[in-house]
Amino acid sequence: MVSLSFKLHQKPVTGVLNGSALDWSFESESAVFMKYIPAGMLRKYSLWTDKVPKNISQLYNAISDAALKAGFDLSEKEELV
Repeated sequence: MVSLSFKLHQKPVTGVLNGSALDWSFESESAVFMKYIPAGMLRKYSLWTDKVPKNISQLYNAISDAALKAGFDLSEKEELV
Protein backbone atom coordinates (compact mmCIF):
# COMPACT_ATOMS: atom_id res chain seq x y z
CA MET A 1 0.00 0.00 0.00
CA VAL A 2 1.37 3.38 -1.01
CA SER A 3 -0.13 6.85 -0.99
CA LEU A 4 -0.03 8.60 -4.37
CA SER A 5 -0.79 12.10 -5.55
CA PHE A 6 -0.95 13.52 -9.04
CA LYS A 7 -2.86 16.07 -11.10
CA LEU A 8 -5.61 15.34 -13.58
CA HIS A 9 -6.74 18.35 -15.64
CA GLN A 10 -4.75 20.59 -13.24
CA LYS A 11 -6.77 19.29 -10.28
CA PRO A 12 -5.16 17.30 -7.45
CA VAL A 13 -5.89 13.60 -6.99
CA THR A 14 -4.75 11.74 -3.89
CA GLY A 15 -5.33 8.11 -3.13
CA VAL A 16 -3.98 4.74 -2.13
CA LEU A 17 -2.42 2.16 -4.43
CA ASN A 18 -2.72 -1.48 -3.35
CA GLY A 19 -1.31 -4.60 -4.95
CA SER A 20 1.60 -5.26 -7.29
CA ALA A 21 2.50 -4.74 -10.95
CA LEU A 22 0.55 -7.90 -11.81
CA ASP A 23 -2.73 -6.79 -10.20
CA TRP A 24 -3.32 -3.46 -8.50
CA SER A 25 -6.14 -1.15 -7.46
CA PHE A 26 -6.17 2.59 -6.84
CA GLU A 27 -8.71 4.13 -4.47
CA SER A 28 -9.46 7.83 -4.23
CA GLU A 29 -12.21 10.14 -3.03
CA SER A 30 -10.85 13.15 -4.94
CA ALA A 31 -13.60 14.98 -6.81
CA VAL A 32 -11.93 14.85 -10.24
CA PHE A 33 -11.25 11.11 -9.87
CA MET A 34 -14.83 10.41 -8.74
CA LYS A 35 -16.08 12.29 -11.80
CA TYR A 36 -14.62 9.56 -14.01
CA ILE A 37 -14.72 6.62 -11.57
CA PRO A 38 -17.82 7.11 -9.38
CA ALA A 39 -17.11 3.95 -7.36
CA GLY A 40 -13.81 5.52 -6.23
CA MET A 41 -11.74 2.45 -7.15
CA LEU A 42 -9.92 1.72 -10.38
CA ARG A 43 -8.41 -1.72 -10.88
CA LYS A 44 -5.67 -2.56 -13.33
CA TYR A 45 -8.06 -4.91 -15.09
CA SER A 46 -11.40 -3.13 -14.96
CA LEU A 47 -14.50 -4.35 -16.76
CA TRP A 48 -16.80 -1.73 -18.21
CA THR A 49 -20.37 -2.93 -18.67
CA ASP A 50 -21.68 0.19 -20.37
CA LYS A 51 -19.12 2.64 -21.73
CA VAL A 52 -15.47 3.23 -20.97
CA PRO A 53 -14.98 6.43 -18.95
CA LYS A 54 -13.70 9.39 -20.92
CA ASN A 55 -9.94 9.95 -20.62
CA ILE A 56 -9.39 6.57 -18.93
CA SER A 57 -5.91 6.30 -20.44
CA GLN A 58 -4.94 9.56 -18.72
CA LEU A 59 -5.96 8.06 -15.38
CA TYR A 60 -3.96 4.89 -15.92
CA ASN A 61 -0.92 6.87 -17.08
CA ALA A 62 -1.12 9.30 -14.16
CA ILE A 63 -1.35 6.44 -11.64
CA SER A 64 1.58 4.66 -13.28
CA ASP A 65 3.73 7.83 -13.34
CA ALA A 66 2.92 8.70 -9.71
CA ALA A 67 3.73 5.13 -8.62
CA LEU A 68 7.05 5.27 -10.47
CA LYS A 69 7.93 8.55 -8.72
CA ALA A 70 7.11 6.84 -5.41
CA GLY A 71 9.48 4.00 -6.26
CA PHE A 72 7.00 1.43 -7.57
CA ASP A 73 7.21 0.31 -11.19
CA LEU A 74 3.79 -0.90 -12.34
CA SER A 75 4.91 -1.84 -15.83
CA GLU A 76 5.03 -5.54 -16.51
CA LYS A 77 8.41 -6.53 -17.87
CA GLU A 78 9.37 -9.92 -19.12
CA GLU A 79 12.43 -11.38 -17.48
CA LEU A 80 15.29 -12.32 -19.75
CA VAL A 81 16.16 -15.98 -19.36
